[in-house]
Amino acid sequence: MDKGESRELLVEHLIKNKIHFIDVGIGLINENNSLTGLIRTTSYDPILNNNISGKIPFDNNEDNEYSTNIQVAEMNALSAIFAIIKWKKICGFYHSFPNENHSVYGIFSNTLTNEEVENEA
Repeated sequence: MDKGESRELLVEHLIKNKIHFIDVGIGLINENNSLTGLIRTTSYDPILNNNISGKIPFDNNEDNEYSTNIQVAEMNALSAIFAIIKWKKICGFYHSFPNENHSVYGIFSNTLTNEEVENEA
């Protein structure tokens, strides 16, 4: 079983058992000898029963520079900060857009986009 398969099984287990979680991911590519890419933050809320299908990639993308063990401390730190902010929104410390559970930061564009997911309940 590879990392992608075990992550997928873990996510399926958390959803099946209605366990709230936050998942983050970093994807980097080499564009003309400099790095660009995305930082993703996705959360599952069993109360909202939000659909996160297709939001968390489980494939092992070998083109991802991040998988080469490149040291990008600031991207790791930013990813962790996004997860902490999301957790504090869930806990009520920060105000949050209703049903927002998926955001992506683009390095090149310096933009943060949020997506509201429909409630399936």
